[in-house]
Amino acid sequence: MELLGNGNTATTPRFTGPPDFFLPTLMTQDPHRGGPDFRSAPGTFRRPWATLPPANTNAKKQITYYHSGRVTDAGGLFGARSLSGGLESSPSYGGATSTRFTPNDWMASNQVHYMSSDRVRDSSERLRLDVKRLCQEADDRTRRTQDEVGRRLVDRIGDVDWWKSEVVNERDCMRTEIESLADAKACLERALAETEKPLYIAQECLFNREKRQGVDLVHDEVEKELTREVDNINRCQNELRGLIASAANQLSLNRSAQNELEKDSCDKGKALSLDGICRRLRNASGGLQNHTGIEKVDKSNSVPQTWVQFTRDNIVRSQNARGASRDLRCGIEQLLNGVSTAIMNQWNACNTAITERTRQYMDTRNKLQTHLAKVSQEIYDLDHSIELLKRCIQEKGSPLQLAQTRLMTRVQRPNVERCRDQVHHRLVEEVYQIGETVDGLKAKLRESENTLENLVRTRASLEQDLNIKNNSLFIDKDTCLGMRKGLPMLPRMALY
Repeated sequence: MELLGNGNTATTPRFTGPPDFFLPTLMTQDPHRGGPDFRSAPGTFRRPWATLPPANTNAKKQITYYHSGRVTDAGGLFGARSLSGGLESSPSYGGATSTRFTPNDWMASNQVHYMSSDRVRDSSERLRLDVKRLCQEADDRTRRTQDEVGRRLVDRIGDVDWWKSEVVNERDCMRTEIESLADAKACLERALAETEKPLYIAQECLFNREKRQGVDLVHDEVEKELTREVDNINRCQNELRGLIASAANQLSLNRSAQNELEKDSCDKGKALSLDGICRRLRNASGGLQNHTGIEKVDKSNSVPQTWVQFTRDNIVRSQNARGASRDLRCGIEQLLNGVSTAIMNQWNACNTAITERTRQYMDTRNKLQTHLAKVSQEIYDLDHSIELLKRCIQEKGSPLQLAQTRLMTRVQRPNVERCRDQVHHRLVEEVYQIGETVDGLKAKLRESENTLENLVRTRASLEQDLNIKNNSLFIDKDTCLGMRKGLPMLPRMALY
């Protein structure tokens, strides 16, 4: 409600129709301003600007818009007066002015309280229903979870027991295979001592051929045949020694697989015991305790897939080890029967390869000597060409100086006589032409010098390669063939 007045009287505005709105936003006259402020009066309370009284410069005549429900005692400051614009005034009582609401405002305020009460009660009722429903759901979910955990424990115990039986069966098979492989290894060790001499000669040939130099240190056919000879003997001393090492390694793998199987079997036994205890526990069982935060501690080392894969890998590894062990024992038998024939055949193949390699060395040495003579002659001829280029470059110095001197002299012509005539153009072209010619000759000189350096390096390389070929020829012809003139005693293999 808006009160308008001066220092002696106060007026109360009246309106013909009931308002269809709540109390308006209230604003108080700015105490720092001298005139009234009608901007805050909303709705039908706002008076047109044309009907407002003129501003009064008297500081005592103020118009104030009071807050709702607020009573201000102005000490008789407001008096009764009539304002134009459809408003009527009534005198104030007791020197005080009270702000009054309309019946509609009173009813609207009550409706707000009713609606607020209904809204809060509905919210509370929904909350109680949600609490009851959540408690029931929690009980059902807990019971279902416990039942599911029990079923899964039964399934887990069955899986662990089945895999444990598989592990135990594989462990027993591995024990038998370990005993058989140990007997085969003992047979190899007895046969090993009879294969030393052929292996010694082949290794000495390989060692002497390591004394070759430079590019001749090549993995040629001779070295391949000698390596094959060593390998063939090592089917008796690399599969008599190599198979001994393989047998020892295989025994180690077999025992490692056996240990893994035993460990896995023991772990599964403990897991069966613990899962059985968990299966027998109930809500009323004794010894139950709170372990706060245990659900956040994950000490798992596997998931069901990796757990199954781990046991399967142990069994597969054991089976593979047993298969490799059986294959190894069959190889031992075949080696003891066929090693004598293999050594003789490879001995003849090595001698043939060394003879062919010696012939190649002699042909290569002769060709290197021919190329060395040709390169030396080319070096001699190229030296003369380089001297010719140097003289030609030196002779181009005087024409270049002459052309540059002429240009410098003509620059000294006075004023307009410094004309860029045909003579000037031709002199400039001459300087560029001589410069390009000299540059071309210098480039050709550098190319010739580089070629000469390459020829010198080539000659040194040929000389070095010739020395290398002579050294290789001595090693293969004199040393290796000299050692292999007679066939050594073939190893006598006993059939164990």
